Amino acid sequence: MSTRQMAVNGGEHLGGRASMALFLDSER
Repeated sequence: MSTRQMAVNGGEHLGGRASMALFLDSER
């Protein structure tokens, strides 16, 4: 499983939007 997949799956559990924003921000 890729890091991106794990982040997406984690985001679903933690509240989607907020987690995704953090993940995308850290990817910059």
